[in-house]
Amino acid sequence: MSDTVIVLEGDKESLSLQIGKLLKERRVELDITQVDLSKYCNLSREGIGKIESGHSDIQLSTLMKISKILGFKITLAMEQD
Repeated sequence: MSDTVIVLEGDKESLSLQIGKLLKERRVELDITQVDLSKYCNLSREGIGKIESGHSDIQLSTLMKISKILGFKITLAMEQD
């Protein structure tokens, strides 16, 4: 993946859907199965499916594991009002 920067914004449900879509697209692009990804992340295949569909909150530690295998760099930014 190039140095493309993707900014995600929105409410909790919207973010879950956006993250899930990005992860699934990248996993498919790399020809990695949900089973293979689940083994690396110590999750069930169903758990990966729920994350990809936006039906499960993803823990930061899990996101970091997934990002490593899928070639993502995660950057968190805090906004102040």
